[in-house]
Amino acid sequence: KVMNAEVLFTGFIPEHHLPFEAAAHAAPLLRKMFPDRAIATKYGCAATKTAAIINYAMASDMKNPVVSSMKEQPFSLAVDGSSDTGTESMYPLVVRIFDINRGEVCPKLWHMCLISDSRAKGIFAQVQVSDAFKKYSIPWENVIGLSLDNTSVNMGRHNGLHTHFEKQNKSIYTAGCPCHVVHNITSYAAKAFAEETRFNVDDFLIDLLHYFDKSTKRQASLKEYCGFCDQEYRKVLKYGATRWLSREVCIDRALKQYPTLQSYFASQPEVKSDPRLCRLQQYFADPKTEVYLLFYHSILPLFSDVNKLLQCEEPKIHLLRRELTCFMHKLLGRFLQVTAYKEKTVTEVDLQDPNNSPSDQKLMVGFSTRMHHNLFSTEEAAIVKGYRSFLVAACQYAFSHLPFRDVLLQHVEVLPFENREVADFDSLVYFVERFSTLKAKLDGKMDQTAYKLLPDSVVENDRIDKIWSQLGSVKQEDGARKFDLLFKIAKHILVLPHSNAEERIFSTVRKNKTTFGASLSNETTLPSI
Repeated sequence: KVMNAEVLFTGFIPEHHLPFEAAAHAAPLLRKMFPDRAIATKYGCAATKTAAIINYAMASDMKNPVVSSMKEQPFSLAVDGSSDTGTESMYPLVVRIFDINRGEVCPKLWHMCLISDSRAKGIFAQVQVSDAFKKYSIPWENVIGLSLDNTSVNMGRHNGLHTHFEKQNKSIYTAGCPCHVVHNITSYAAKAFAEETRFNVDDFLIDLLHYFDKSTKRQASLKEYCGFCDQEYRKVLKYGATRWLSREVCIDRALKQYPTLQSYFASQPEVKSDPRLCRLQQYFADPKTEVYLLFYHSILPLFSDVNKLLQCEEPKIHLLRRELTCFMHKLLGRFLQVTAYKEKTVTEVDLQDPNNSPSDQKLMVGFSTRMHHNLFSTEEAAIVKGYRSFLVAACQYAFSHLPFRDVLLQHVEVLPFENREVADFDSLVYFVERFSTLKAKLDGKMDQTAYKLLPDSVVENDRIDKIWSQLGSVKQEDGARKFDLLFKIAKHILVLPHSNAEERIFSTVRKNKTTFGASLSNETTLPSI
């Protein structure tokens, strides 16, 4: 009987397209559901009843803790469009709030707005008038941060979405997404590189993908050439212009397969009716193509590393200005003398001053790149000009789009525990004056000296929100919190957005709202699961 039950449930899993991991949780659940035979006999929860329980019973219970926290604590709000549902688009609202129970900052999907007007005014009207703020009586003063991507409908200077939020709360801190900006820097610089060298890396990667994609015959032929070239076969990776990290990994894969690809396209007959094949044959027949790819392979990790850091869910706003400055120093160091930027803010660096630039032979373009392009002595000047164009264009775009002049980012650097001995506590005044939710005044309640004298051994965690949760629980002899005011200010800073990395939560909407879960309610269930 036991074996029969196991076989029946095992058959149920593939029949209904469930992940195998569901089997690991099934046995404990079934024991809890059916402690006796009578319950199992009377169980009758089919599709309609299940949808009703989720939409009308469970959803409110799952959402209430989030709403209660939003009424009592400051939080940041992330807004972005998601999948279309016909005449309306889904706009999930994600809050970034300090979870007292977990002692850390958590992003949580709060509400789903259905938007029929994609203009900033229309989006805001739906966010405000729908269930979002009015139904739950969320005070606008608790919304201290707003995270948006960098489209004009969101960040437009005069009528962007952020202007409508700022009318409700003037102190709200609006942050564009530096992850998007860093990605755009590479795209902008790649265009400048293409103008000088006539090599567009995005076009190359797209042609390479679509030539082999969905063609079993071509992929099988490429695998045979791998054997001839004594290389392991690796599938050509998909490049997506909107995928932040895909350009680097696609180039890396192309370089690993380069001898095979070069041999493959050299042996293909010319077919003028196939323009993609003709372009790829030209790419691989030109020895400079490998040099260009090696240059990208050496420079793109700078962008990927900072992008990965900023995609982290744990609070990083206290590191944002430092990490972006460090990123710019690495970029500037590729084509400028150290003296050109060492004792200056990055936005003051003169990129066009010839005295700041080293000779062509001293440009940092990667060891492999240098070894290969030295083979083209007659064309070296033109190749190096392409390198410089990329680097200069990247820096120019970064100077004008990254938040190097943001005053708030200067003040948040008071937050790290390791900076406590040199911290300028005047920065705390800035936050008390900015956010109305910080009603307290800076007076004797904040024991700066005791905080500065705390030993390193007091903290037992690397996450900054965990550290402050621990400090916030330190009690005095009378039972009151010793660093109560400091902790309140820290919670305000910690929930401020450092990027729009909450987009990964937006992506979960598509995983749940599928053809297999079409009965899930946009208004109640999706924000709760």
